[in-house]
Amino acid sequence: GFVETDAEIMALAGINAVRTYEPITDTEVLDVLWGKGIFVLNTVYVNAADSIDVVVERMTAVMDHPAVLMWVLGNEWNYNGFYQKLKPAAAQGLLRDAARKVRSVDSTRPIATVFGNLPSAALLQFIGNDVDIWGLNYYRKHSFGPFFDNWAKLPTNKPMFISEYSGLTTPRINSKGELEEAAQAVETKSLTKDIVANSSQHSGGVCAGGFIFELADEWWKSGHPDVHDVLPGETFDEEWFGLVAYDGTQRAAFRAYAEIDLPSCAPGSASSPGCGRAPAKATDGERLKACGAFPSCAGKLGRCSPGAAEVVGSCIPDSESIAPTTLATTAAATVALASTTTTTAPTTTTTAPTIIATTAAATAAPAPTTIATTPTTTTTTLTIIATTAAATAPPASTTTTTTPKTIGDNHTANNHDMPDPESTTMTSAATAPLAPWIGFICASALWAV
Repeated sequence: GFVETDAEIMALAGINAVRTYEPITDTEVLDVLWGKGIFVLNTVYVNAADSIDVVVERMTAVMDHPAVLMWVLGNEWNYNGFYQKLKPAAAQGLLRDAARKVRSVDSTRPIATVFGNLPSAALLQFIGNDVDIWGLNYYRKHSFGPFFDNWAKLPTNKPMFISEYSGLTTPRINSKGELEEAAQAVETKSLTKDIVANSSQHSGGVCAGGFIFELADEWWKSGHPDVHDVLPGETFDEEWFGLVAYDGTQRAAFRAYAEIDLPSCAPGSASSPGCGRAPAKATDGERLKACGAFPSCAGKLGRCSPGAAEVVGSCIPDSESIAPTTLATTAAATVALASTTTTTAPTTTTTAPTIIATTAAATAAPAPTTIATTPTTTTTTLTIIATTAAATAPPASTTTTTTPKTIGDNHTANNHDMPDPESTTMTSAATAPLAPWIGFICASALWAV
């Protein structure tokens, strides 16, 4: 798959966590992420076609892994009805039941849910303590406006994070037919700084962090999966949302994102993770060396390109060659990596003693809960609060310290320009401080690990 190359690229940008859209159940994948200091918000339930009992197997497969920061439930389920068009009342009841099932399996990690826009006061009261932290997908071009203030006015002390945002919600091409990278970089920088400014690590801040959408272009979103065949501005322009191109080439937005310091950075703290980072090294063509870029190597970890030092076996036939124009994502086919015996247990993990930091590994569904994490290496920005539930995971609210940034992947509807929620006149409720800062990146690239 792509996990090795993607983990390296994410680490260069300071990404410390990924949010998945499907569950990561392979400990080898988690080992790779953990080795780069990347936590996983592991999504364990998204589709109402499945019984909530499926979370048991998905969770137990990786529950002892330190990379798992939270368990996540749903993805914009208020828009898609858990992908089965459930009516609001049914979807809300399913979320509560799924969260209780998750907590019955693991009460040490926070449970997060990913919602589109802001939830209502009535919904927050209905779900109550079954969810520890709320992930909110929210797309704007330059600023989040009153979004954070509106959250603070809601009657809840639960933490929140931006589970998806993007620096180019309406990609466009210039007169040469090229993606306008400058605009993407400007918006990425502006939005990410807005998240940092509203970090729960600052007095009065309410945001635990944010996941930028996305790490790499998703060629499979529309048309032929092996061709970058959808132009910016068309229906599935997410084929152009990456901070890096499919082959790993960094765009201006990647560099702009990597230069932003975490909220916890103090003047002169260049030695701390995520502070004073030097410009990232070039990664052009790195993703084309991954086993995931070769159909014959599906399901294998490592680099499989001819001549690479870490070639895995002899899976590439002499007749097979890969060209940037034809190597689309083999992501879907390579997600399920067999978990074999691995001995790469993370050596540099510092998960908080009380709340177990569990974030689903790349290319899987993340699940947030209540935990205090501090970002170390990730491409999006998200700070998770201590003692408040995280997104889409069943852990009880505790306090853990980790540093994640997440990678997420697909949208279910064209919700990027949803209208702002109506302002509420409710009195502002005290929000539990979100201890450490976490940066997450939503990237479809993690579909192919």
